[in-house]
Amino acid sequence: MADWRHDTYSVQFHSAAHVRRRDGGEPLSVVGVSPRGVSSKCPVIIFSHGLGGRPRRLLGWAQKWARQGFICLLPAHHDSVGVLAREGAPGQKSLSSGARVRAEVHQSLASNGSEFESRVKDVRDLLDALGSGGRANGELVWGDVDTDAIGLAGHSIGAYVAQILGGARVRWGQGPELTSHRDARVRAVLLLSPQGAGRLGLCDESWADFDCPIMSVTGTRDRGARGEAPNWRRQVFDRAVSSLKYQLTVPGASHFGLLGVEDHASSVEADRMQALQAATGLFWQALLKQDGEAQAALEAGDFQPESAVSRLDFEVGHGSRR
Repeated sequence: MADWRHDTYSVQFHSAAHVRRRDGGEPLSVVGVSPRGVSSKCPVIIFSHGLGGRPRRLLGWAQKWARQGFICLLPAHHDSVGVLAREGAPGQKSLSSGARVRAEVHQSLASNGSEFESRVKDVRDLLDALGSGGRANGELVWGDVDTDAIGLAGHSIGAYVAQILGGARVRWGQGPELTSHRDARVRAVLLLSPQGAGRLGLCDESWADFDCPIMSVTGTRDRGARGEAPNWRRQVFDRAVSSLKYQLTVPGASHFGLLGVEDHASSVEADRMQALQAATGLFWQALLKQDGEAQAALEAGDFQPESAVSRLDFEVGHGSRR
């Protein structure tokens, strides 16, 4: 792998902060990781976990990005394992058995997607908190944030939320209209295992005016919940009109394998994960820090491992309106 030089910071972990809601409901719990010793405002990456996931599963990614000078925030959505474990928590769902959890997961994935509007509200509430200077409960908790440089990452249903706030239009109602929930405060999106058309209110025209910079990531074993082929997950890359868009396909990676390497992983799998993390770091450097050298390195594939067998499939796209 080519040597890409960037600032490397030590990091600090922030215990769960509680972000106030627009509607006055139960506060949103957010775990944070930030760089130490940064003399200027820091760009921010919000990382939305998958359905039934937990923020702490994403701490490895957050730590990697924080070492590059980004504040990384991990909200716990209502379907998080940790939230669901708090039986009777006001305003939150409570599930008592694994069978019931699986049933609700399948029901959610078969819906038109409107069930996940609460996740969109979660991110908006967190964006509001960042707009107030990175405060939760009135206290500065994450450091000095650059509100003009906010990125949104997501895995699986988290990627669905990132798509929506990035500008993918959805059909959540009974009528034919597609609705945009674009939030201009989000400057770039990283989509790990995103959804394609035909599910959750997404259709062929959902990305017709999607112009937010994106990096889309899937694996060759990353099938949809209904058995859709892995190529289904790259539709956002193929159809978005973003002037800056990137597609990474990880050979051999499954849906959850994209999140990290297991203890028994081969050296090839470890090299691929290191390359994936390096590529995402360059993406954030280029888009949130406006770093032209990082963008050039990304588009040149400088993140790729030296061994050809370990390399990722990488595409650069420059969209145009149809």
